Amino acid sequence: MVEITELGYIGISVSDAEAWKAYATEVVGFELVEEDGETDRFYLRMDEMHHRIVVITVGVDDDTVVHLIHA
Repeated sequence: MVEITELGYIGISVSDAEAWKAYATEVVGFELVEEDGETDRFYLRMDEMHHRIVVITVGVDDDTVVHLIHA
């Protein structure tokens, strides 16, 4: 069995991107690092990595992607 050592990133599908952006940056304290208007997504981080969370606007709220780093 593969041992997971850390979280790479998580992707979340949302219906209200602006609400998520406000909550993530103003309440939780994540840094908004990039917005891609062509694909309706934005990237958040809380450490030195480029991003830990990608939020994708698709009209429904759902978890879509989890990328785990293993040894």
